[in-house]
Amino acid sequence: MGVPATEPALPSVLIVEDDKFLREILVYELRKRGYGAGSAESGEAALEELRRTPHDAVLLDVKLPGIGGVETLRRIRAQGGAPEVVLMTAFATLDSAIEATRHGAAGYLKKPIDYAELERLLRSAHEKRQTARRAAALGHYIERNSLFPDFVGDSRAIADLVAMVRKVGPSDCTVLVEGETGTGKELVARNIHKGSRRAALPFVSINCASLPEGLLESELFGHEKGAFTGATQAKPGLLEVADGGTLFLDEIGEMGGALQAKLLRVLENGEVRHVGGNTSRRVDVRVVAATHRDMAREVSEGRFREDLY
Repeated sequence: MGVPATEPALPSVLIVEDDKFLREILVYELRKRGYGAGSAESGEAALEELRRTPHDAVLLDVKLPGIGGVETLRRIRAQGGAPEVVLMTAFATLDSAIEATRHGAAGYLKKPIDYAELERLLRSAHEKRQTARRAAALGHYIERNSLFPDFVGDSRAIADLVAMVRKVGPSDCTVLVEGETGTGKELVARNIHKGSRRAALPFVSINCASLPEGLLESELFGHEKGAFTGATQAKPGLLEVADGGTLFLDEIGEMGGALQAKLLRVLENGEVRHVGGNTSRRVDVRVVAATHRDMAREVSEGRFREDLY
């Protein structure tokens, strides 16, 4: 499902202590117990280390030179994905413990360190961090699959595709989806529509390769009665049917030059004229197009308009 099921058994701990001797003892004791351990001698050094290297937990002395332990705690907790922090001091009081908790400390230790209590606090902090990670991953999974249920899988490619759809959906820009036949280009188009302000309005699709040029023109732009043989009544085009919503033009690379020019005028001025008609109609339609062709090559070889691409 994409939600992490396992984590390393023991967390990596950053020890922040200005007393070099105590700092080295703490590193030694934690490593002996199987923890990863790094160290910093000040709050400033700790913040820099956390920017460089992720740690699961921080063991932080309250009395530090420079910005001090509580301020260091506050700055650590302000960072995204911040590690859990356990404070330690030689002068534990109820007020200082309350202050530490208020700023988000996972626990409070009095020196000299009781290593059994330290391990208990570190395990508790690590479990809390694991739970938060799993909850975030599950929330992301549920949100993604409720918004984009058509996209199945947890690969990087699917994640990138969902991110792209999420980004372009709310905009009103014209979109071209390129890909091999059968790769789900219409699904992408439908999900772009679902993520837009037009979601409650029509999504209309047509395959430009499925009709001869003349019929495709009539389908897209509509026609007046008597415009051609068999036109026994006026008919709106799909650009009108999709008014307010989205028109999906599959295989737009198969569209001829004359139709490309007419489509460009619609995109530029928002007006449609029926085949055989002499008046224009205003339309508000977003176009999402798709093709299996290399459109950059089609443009360079003169088969597709550069200003439409």
